[in-house]
Order: sequence, then C-alpha cells, then structure tokens
Amino acid sequence: MKQVFVILIALSCAGPAAANCVVLIHGLARTESSFALMETALEADGYSVVRPGYPSTKATISDLADATIPAAVASCPYGQINFVTHSMGGILGT
Repeated sequence: MKQVFVILIALSCAGPAAANCVVLIHGLARTESSFALMETALEADGYSVVRPGYPSTKATISDLADATIPAAVASCPYGQINFVTHSMGGILGT
C-alpha cells in the first residue's frame, strides 16, 4: 500500500494531469479490479485512466502483451501516457 501512495505522489508532482493518461496493468492471477482504488484517486486528480483486464493465466506473455498493451494505449485519449504495473503487468509493458 505504501508503494501506491508513493506512485500517486510522484504522479501528482509531475504537472497538470489534464493531458495525462495512466494505464493500470494488474499482475498474475488478478483482475482489473485490483487497481480500482488507484483509479478513483487518479481520476479525482484529473487523470484519464485505462484499467484493462487480461486473462493472465490463459496465454503466453507475448500474446497477452500483444492483446493488452496496444489496446490500452489506444484507449488513452490524448497527451502523455504513464504506466502503473504490478508483478506480471510490468512484464507485459516491457
């Protein structure tokens, strides 16, 4: 939980949120609901948030990345795109 607040503080110090999108990518055996609290906090600060779900135990990492990351980025409306990931979600984004 401490890491969540550190990330939120870092994002809030990054400048105006209005032109920023944050993609939240959950970890292995989790769902997009894992980042619901963070989504609420980021949206309250003016960020556009994309929180995709993906079947983390049903396909290869490569296939999951190909299916998840481009669609998430395309869902960001404009401006800078930031990523917050956990566990396997970080592997998908690299």
